[in-house]
Amino acid sequence: MTANAIAPVAARRVPVRVKATSLHWGALAQLFACTAPPMTLLYLGQPRLAARLLVGLLAVVMGLNVLRGKRYDLAVVAVGCLPVVSVLRGIFFYYSGLCILGGALVMWMLHSPDRLRMLWNDWTWRSLAIFSVLYWWLCILITGDWVTQLRFFELTLSSAAILLLAENFASLATALFGMSISTTLMAIALLPYGDRLGLAFIDDIRVGNPILLGVPAMLMLMLVLADGGRWLLLEGKLTFRVILGLVMVIWLVLSGSRGSWVAAGCGILLVPLASKRDRGVLAALLVVAVVVVTLGLSTSRGAAVTNQFQRTIDSDMSLAKRTSGRSEQWSVLPAVFAESPLWGWGPGTGRDVNYLYTGRHLEWHSLYLQFVADAGMIGGILLVWFVWALIIRGIKYFRRTKEIIPLLALLTYLILAQSVQGVDAISGVFIGLALLGQASASSFRIKGRFRIARREPEPAVATVASA
Repeated sequence: MTANAIAPVAARRVPVRVKATSLHWGALAQLFACTAPPMTLLYLGQPRLAARLLVGLLAVVMGLNVLRGKRYDLAVVAVGCLPVVSVLRGIFFYYSGLCILGGALVMWMLHSPDRLRMLWNDWTWRSLAIFSVLYWWLCILITGDWVTQLRFFELTLSSAAILLLAENFASLATALFGMSISTTLMAIALLPYGDRLGLAFIDDIRVGNPILLGVPAMLMLMLVLADGGRWLLLEGKLTFRVILGLVMVIWLVLSGSRGSWVAAGCGILLVPLASKRDRGVLAALLVVAVVVVTLGLSTSRGAAVTNQFQRTIDSDMSLAKRTSGRSEQWSVLPAVFAESPLWGWGPGTGRDVNYLYTGRHLEWHSLYLQFVADAGMIGGILLVWFVWALIIRGIKYFRRTKEIIPLLALLTYLILAQSVQGVDAISGVFIGLALLGQASASSFRIKGRFRIARREPEPAVATVASA
C-alpha cells in the first residue's frame, strides 16, 4: 500500500507528510491479554499470583512473536506493558522489564541488524549507552554491587525501543497507546486499596508507588493534547481525545503524585503556546475535567488528594515534611559536593553518603542530586551536555515539523527529575521521544508518518510505503 504527499517547494531536506495508518489492533490484543488477567488478580487481592502470571504471559507472548518473526509486535508489547510491569516488579522478578526490553533488542539484532547500526550511529544515544555501561562498571568496582545501577540499562533500552519503533510510526503510536491501556488497567486494579491511587498494601505486601501511576498518566495526557493527538494516531478524533485525556486526568489527580502534577501543569501551559489548533481540545478537556475532579474530590480518595495538596502549601509544616525529605537532601548537597567536587563520591554510594549527611539510608531523590553527588563536576557537565543536545534536536525538529512532543517529553522529564532519579524504563520512554527530535532524522525512515526527502525546485509527489 502506498500513500502520496505533495512536497512543498524547497531545496533542502524537510519532512514529507503522508497519510498515517491505523493502530495495530493485533498487537494491542496481545498487550491486553498479557496485562488484563494479572490486573484482575490484583484487583481481587492476589498480588503474588498477579506478578507471576504477568511474567509468565509476557514470556509466552514474546516467545510467540520471536517464533513468528514479529519484531514490531514484540516491541509494542514490551513498551506498552511498562506501567504494569513497574507496579508489580517489586513482588516477583524485579528485572523483568529489563529482560523484556533486552529481548526485543536482541530480536532486532537478529532480524534487522541494519536498523541497530543506524541506532548506534546516533551519537547522542550511543553516548547514553556508553555512559550507562561505564556507570554500572564503576559502581561494581566501588561498591561491589552489580544490581542497583542496572536501572540505567532500563533507561537506555526503553529509549532504544522507542527509536526502533519509530521506523514504523503506526507501531510507535500503538506502543504509546498501549501504555494508556496498561495505565488504566493498573489504576482500576488498585482502586479498592489505599488512599492514594497507585500505592496499595495488600496482606502486608506493598504494591506500587503513586508516581508509577502519575508519570505514565501525565505522559499520556501530553500525547493526547499536543500535536493534534497524532502521536497516538488520534488526529481528527476530538471526542475520543477528550475522553482519553479525561481518564488520564482522573488517574493523575487521584495518584496524588505532586511531581507529576507540576510536570503536567508545565506541559499544559506549553501546548497552547506551541499550537493554536490544540487549544480547543485543551479548553474542552479542562472544562470537563474541572467538573469531574470537583465531584471526585468529595469522595474518600478526593480527601487524600486534597490532603496532599494542602501538605505542599501548608506553611505550618517544615519544608522537609512538605517535600518528603527531599529539601533536606538538597540542603546538604553543597557539603557533599565540597568533599569531592571533581569526580564525586562514586556511582552507587548514594545511600551511604546520604546517611553520613542526613542520617537516613535513602537513595538520592533527584537525578541532579545523584549526578552531582556520585560523579561531581564531571557528572554535572555530562548531564548538561546531554540535555543541551536534546534541546537543540527538539528545537530543530519543531522548526521543521511544528511538532512539540520531543521538546515536551524532555521538558516534563527534566521537571520530574527534580523529585525522582528518572533512570527507569518509563523514564526511557521520555528520553526516546526526546531523541526522536534529532537533527539527522534521515537516519530513520518512518513509515506511515514522514520521511526526510531531498526537495527539487519544482513541486513533486513523494510516494512512501505505509505499514
